Amino acid sequence: MEYYSPKSSTELFKLLAEMDQPTFLAGGTDLLVRYYNKLDLLEKVVDLSKVKEFVGIKQEGDQIHIGALTTHQEIEDSPILEKVLPALQEAAKEVGSPQIRHRGTIGGNIANASPAADLVPVLTVVDAKVELSGVDGKRVVGLDDFLLGPGQTLLKEQEVLTDIFFSVPQDDEVVVFQKLGKRRALSISVVNLALLLKVNQEDSEIVDIKIYLGSVGPKVLRARSVENFLRGEKVNLELIIESAKKVENDISPIDDIRSTGEYRYEVAQELIVRGIKAALNRLEVDLDGLS
Repeated sequence: MEYYSPKSSTELFKLLAEMDQPTFLAGGTDLLVRYYNKLDLLEKVVDLSKVKEFVGIKQEGDQIHIGALTTHQEIEDSPILEKVLPALQEAAKEVGSPQIRHRGTIGGNIANASPAADLVPVLTVVDAKVELSGVDGKRVVGLDDFLLGPGQTLLKEQEVLTDIFFSVPQDDEVVVFQKLGKRRALSISVVNLALLLKVNQEDSEIVDIKIYLGSVGPKVLRARSVENFLRGEKVNLELIIESAKKVENDISPIDDIRSTGEYRYEVAQELIVRGIKAALNRLEVDLDGLS
């Protein structure tokens, strides 16, 4: 195995220009597990961990930028995200153990393209974009478009994911994260969900709603049928429960070692109800019969 450890982006892209089929190492929390289980044969490993240009969280106007090598723990501890998108911190807290969160990176969580990735629903619900950098320059694509399926993305061979960015949600919008795993901690999602909600405070009409679910298809999926059923309606508990049933039109869960597809349908409905309730609570919308 050949091992390379560039110290800057300039050194990295010079290296990539002369290399075929590199394997990138960030936190290593997924890659090394696969390697030790002999699922990957690593020939040329490029360790990105010393390229500090890809680390950090900053705000530029109404845009939040998160470097791809920023760890889950740094996301969890960020005062910027605590103010503008605490749901992303809640999702980061659900990733593995403290050891994993101190090593694993947001870029790895995204580029690994697991349908169960906890950060992805929150990022897609705020229309996050990713910056892809390589020997031919940079390009920007929407995160939802970047993810193609399990383990599949738009990344080219000599490209790396360098930045994730999104606009700060408006003051009258709230984003929440929900998850169900097989146990209360250290658990891969059976289903996870992120939801953005905007409600008219005067008459409780749903002005806008976006819902993304993970672990219910080959990639994170948007529950458009649920959104369309709710948008423009005056919210009440009966309406919320009825809307959640529409999710069967939007997702395609499978049976695997963590759950059955049928159970995932049930969990998806429950998380939608919980998510809307949590969002309404954050918006301080108090409705009769809604607890």
